[in-house]
Amino acid sequence: MYELNGIGVSQGIAVGHAVLIDDEVYHIPRVKILKNNIEEEITRFLTSLEATRKELQELQDKVLKTTDSEKADFFNFHLLIVEDPSFIDKISNLIKNNFQNAEWATYDVIDNESKKFLSIEDEYMKERVRDLYDIGKRIIRHLQKKEKRTLKNLQPDSIIVASDLTPAETAMMDLKNIKGFITDAGGKTSHTAILASALGIPAVVGTVYATRTIKDNELIILDSNNGKVIVNPDEKTLKEYKLVFRVWIKFRHELEKLSHLESVTIDGKRIEVLGNIEIPEETDAVLKNGGSGIGLYRTEYYYLNRNILPTEDELKKVFCNVVEKMKPLPVTFRTLDIGGDKFSDSILDVKKDANPFLGWRAIRFCLENIDIFKTQLRAMLHASALGKVKIMLPMISDISEILKTKKIFSEIFEEMKNKKELFDPSVEIGAMIEIPSAALTSDTLASEVDFFSVGSNDLTQYTLAVDRTNPKIANMYDPFHPSVLYLLKTTIDSAKKRKIPVSICGEMASDPVAVPLLVGLGFDELSVSPASIPQVKRVIRSISFEETEKLAKKILSIDSSPTIHTTLIKFVKEKNPDIFYQNSKE
Repeated sequence: MYELNGIGVSQGIAVGHAVLIDDEVYHIPRVKILKNNIEEEITRFLTSLEATRKELQELQDKVLKTTDSEKADFFNFHLLIVEDPSFIDKISNLIKNNFQNAEWATYDVIDNESKKFLSIEDEYMKERVRDLYDIGKRIIRHLQKKEKRTLKNLQPDSIIVASDLTPAETAMMDLKNIKGFITDAGGKTSHTAILASALGIPAVVGTVYATRTIKDNELIILDSNNGKVIVNPDEKTLKEYKLVFRVWIKFRHELEKLSHLESVTIDGKRIEVLGNIEIPEETDAVLKNGGSGIGLYRTEYYYLNRNILPTEDELKKVFCNVVEKMKPLPVTFRTLDIGGDKFSDSILDVKKDANPFLGWRAIRFCLENIDIFKTQLRAMLHASALGKVKIMLPMISDISEILKTKKIFSEIFEEMKNKKELFDPSVEIGAMIEIPSAALTSDTLASEVDFFSVGSNDLTQYTLAVDRTNPKIANMYDPFHPSVLYLLKTTIDSAKKRKIPVSICGEMASDPVAVPLLVGLGFDELSVSPASIPQVKRVIRSISFEETEKLAKKILSIDSSPTIHTTLIKFVKEKNPDIFYQNSKE
């Protein structure tokens, strides 16, 4: 028996047998071809490229027929690459100018492009490196006329173990027999994480050594709640985990029972619990878990996984489908939170920021790229004609940014009226409070917007000057720090004074320890990951608003973060003694 640790990206516990997916490793012959054979070699490459394109298209069509259309979007990146003229030219030129054989040229171009992606300060873009190598392997497999690997007919209780997983690989899996995923690589934005969340099954990513140590068919305990993988458990451990598993299942069933009950405190205070989503397929999870709408729709996905900008029609179709699906519940779109460092050169000629976290991004980028901004806003406004839509602006630091954006909205309203296009002219426009300057001037900002939404992740990061993705200082990232709580209280007081609603959509809102404090501080809405909705509801339904107000007042008088945390844990445990089965680290 031994243990591996990683990142738990979807709650749950599973016991099953490993299905090891070895990476397809092909020998890459490095052969200098004769000048007379250049055209023949380029033809061989183009033939294999076309076979790869057809294969990917068939996979996408298969997904479209067997599941909802949004999952097929995962293949857009693959197809855009194999159809990209610059990608094709780079390989052809290596064959023509360097006399490299097609396999060698393909590998070199894929490797160089991957290094570019890895240099970008964005987790999502780094995750696409796996997709690039998948494309390269497919082309090389066709060049070498090898049979493709299939993942059909999996046995029940299968736990997939892979270095990483691409959309193309998971499309061929027998998903109904999969109990969980374990990968060497990956993070919270990897395809594996998104898929596991959408399917509601446990997954642990970033284990580093899983494929090197786990053997096919070995018994596995997958504890996604704690980011833990136990291989070949002994009888005692297996017995203990089977007990924990039964408790976990009972806990989840209890949560499912109340998922569609109202989110109301025991003394009648209603606190809306909404879902955060990044891809449209997550709307199913929001509805299933009883969310009262979408409080944060991250729209960057449609810009990051492609080499060309999305059109208004593309965005309109996606946004309208989400609003239709959620109707009559509200959908809050966050406008493009992306910077020049995250675009590929083929989309926009921009230079990488030295410090992208403090750089040209989000609303700053949009206000200098009006055409891109307007395209997205028009698509959102088209969706507003079909249901309740709210639009919020990220990384606001000054009221001038709101005033400039409202002027752009006025221009779009006039354009759409002239074209007789339907939209809601009273659509609510809000500001995200995630920079200290915004929190400290929130009274001024509140006079110009319809609502606030606090992004606690960035607000904490910027307030404490702590990069939450840096393992060397991750222990300093603390949303319960008195300075952060002061900014939360300042923002809420400003919203109440101006009589506008205020929500919170960062990870803090999903933390059961934080929920009573957030309610007591005065948040009207909590927007969380879809899987966390029932748990947050349970906490809310176990407390009274009156006692949370007293708790919040007490917490604000404490100047020690550890004491604040201990006080909150004690409060929540008294109300929900079993809630920490799924988070034993507490």
